[in-house]
Amino acid sequence: MVYIYIYIYMGRSSKDKRDVYYRLAKEEGWRARSAFKLLQINEEFCIFEGVKKAVDLCAAPGSWSQVLSRKLRGQSANPDDVKIVAVDLQAMAPLPGVIQIQGDITEESTAHQIISHFKGEKADLVVCDGAPDVTGLHDIDTYIQAQLLVAALNITTHVLRPGGTFVAKIFRGKDITLLYSQLKIFFPRVTVAKPRSSRNSSIEAFVVCQNYSPPEGYIPTMANPLLNYDCVDFDELEGPNRIIVPFIACGDLSGFDSDRTYPLELKEGKEYVYHPPVQTPIDPPYKEACELKKQQQLTKPGMSCGKLEEHTREEYVHIPADTIDSKDSHDPPYKEACELKKQLQLTKPGMSCGKLEEHTREEYDHIPADTIDSKDSQPCFLLPQDNSFISQVTLNMCDDMESSLSKLNLETDNSSG
Repeated sequence: MVYIYIYIYMGRSSKDKRDVYYRLAKEEGWRARSAFKLLQINEEFCIFEGVKKAVDLCAAPGSWSQVLSRKLRGQSANPDDVKIVAVDLQAMAPLPGVIQIQGDITEESTAHQIISHFKGEKADLVVCDGAPDVTGLHDIDTYIQAQLLVAALNITTHVLRPGGTFVAKIFRGKDITLLYSQLKIFFPRVTVAKPRSSRNSSIEAFVVCQNYSPPEGYIPTMANPLLNYDCVDFDELEGPNRIIVPFIACGDLSGFDSDRTYPLELKEGKEYVYHPPVQTPIDPPYKEACELKKQQQLTKPGMSCGKLEEHTREEYVHIPADTIDSKDSHDPPYKEACELKKQLQLTKPGMSCGKLEEHTREEYDHIPADTIDSKDSQPCFLLPQDNSFISQVTLNMCDDMESSLSKLNLETDNSSG
């Protein structure tokens, strides 16, 4: 029981050691480590100043909505005057002072629904920490993320008041200049921020767009795709056509490094205490897999489908090989070795070749070391019962091997000569 406890403790604390912001998020009661990104952006740009109405797009699991709720409502003399609307396709656990909308940010009806909660008025701040499921192919991930940001920008033009602020996640790719140009149409001041809590190894950053000023005569619409590459090489653009956006690292630069591993005791004399996640997912996509695993109905890689009966370790050793799924199970490459092992003819490292007499494990453990074959020793074994030598146990087989090796050496010498 003690060993099991130690194993669980080490497993839980391992991520706390690798990711200091993950640990701090649990200790301070944030739903996710991404809360620190918005906090550090606010430290640099003061985006919460004077905000009474805010929108969080792609809000789940709700860490940014949580920051908005604590900061905006906590700083207000009358917290009921602050309105925060969170939008996401997925359901999200409730938060105090946050109105939730389960909807699609690409639908105009969602924009009208947001404005209805503000009693016809528009928001002072719109934030979006949404990101697609990454594939690992940077060009594809960057493009999909850019399309998601454009969808967020489209709905922002419906719900953000003039002079408002828009903050969104981006993936910095080689063609990011077009995206900056599109944002500069609506915001005179566009800055790229890299919070301290965002890993240096990640291509993620955040655009902070301030003083919303749409072009004269612009009518917000969901029909217009704002981003269209049209095979333009943006590296060749010059002058006013090429937008250079400032890049700022925000957050305490002498603070915790998100790429570094820290000890569990961050402060001397303060004992480490494990904290579970603040809010577990209420309807994750892997929910069905978790239920199957509890019922022992989740198929393991290489095993047959269906529920496996409980067996002891010894029973599983004797499960027939044809019950295990394998792409080449009809004629596996280790078939010959399995047959030799059944006939006790498979040579172990450091042991003589040939068929060995059957002994128990305890008997083999007591075979003296000087009876094991070495480079200059004779092929012989010492039986533990009578301490007598049986020389030449595998004489015939070893002779055949020596003969084969001699022929091989002779052919080698002839070819080299």
